Amino acid sequence: MNCREVLPRINAYLDAEVSPSEKKLIQSHLATCQSCQQELESLGQLQNMLRKQLKTRAANAAPSVEAWSLVQASLSNDLPRLSDPRSIRLLSTLPTLPRFGSLGLQKVVIALLILLALVVSAPSVRARMESWVGSWFSFSSPDGEDFAAIGGFSAFTPYHATYLPEGFQHSGTGTITGWPDYEALELTYDHKNGQFFTLLESTGGDARALPSGEELQVGDSRAVFISNFATSSAELVAKIPILSIVTNFDYSNTNMLTWFMGEVKIEMFSNLPEDEMIRIAASLVPMQTSEGEQPNPPN
Repeated sequence: MNCREVLPRINAYLDAEVSPSEKKLIQSHLATCQSCQQELESLGQLQNMLRKQLKTRAANAAPSVEAWSLVQASLSNDLPRLSDPRSIRLLSTLPTLPRFGSLGLQKVVIALLILLALVVSAPSVRARMESWVGSWFSFSSPDGEDFAAIGGFSAFTPYHATYLPEGFQHSGTGTITGWPDYEALELTYDHKNGQFFTLLESTGGDARALPSGEELQVGDSRAVFISNFATSSAELVAKIPILSIVTNFDYSNTNMLTWFMGEVKIEMFSNLPEDEMIRIAASLVPMQTSEGEQPNPPN
């Protein structure tokens, strides 16, 4: 096996979801490939961190006796049965999980989301849940060839790039939901030569402070540029743990550009030069919004 064959299987390898023959081939490759070893270590650390956070949230989730009584009293009438199309739509519109989420980890996240749906009883919160699972954001690439729709995401209207350097395409999307306190969206664009840029958009959580670095403007917003922010995927994920990493990119000179658009914090990570990063940043516009069924690509 080579890197291109091993990398898509690392998540499954971590969760023992590969066949014995695949396991031997992957182990043989890992024994001689430092880059894939680093990716395995980074993903392992990230999964451990997420498991700890999920366990902490679960341990601290203690609904009152009154809340449980309300849930138990309403189970027969208020919750959709599995045969109900609404329940199927609920499961089909759960937030998109980041690429680093393996099958086992995704099951944990989905289980927690279902538990959250079960314990919600206040009408105002229930209304927000219905809005959350029925919201869609969509966008097309500047050339109109790529289309993406993101569901189960409601804290803010995300942005997408209307300018892409020649040869770039949208290659991945992930969302992180610490509902109702924090949400983040990650969009990745890449070029076949190893160049890339990733937009991490978030609201809630951190204070509105920019890091130290070279100060400049993105449109009307003050921004900070940090050159050589990371030199490897392992270093980048250590600094920004929620990022989803694809190691066929060249991380040897990863720069960071960060600024705010209203209440939304945007961080761009890329091996592109500063002027190109600024040009991409200045091109960001809000995504299209819709409710109900998943939107289709424009004709």
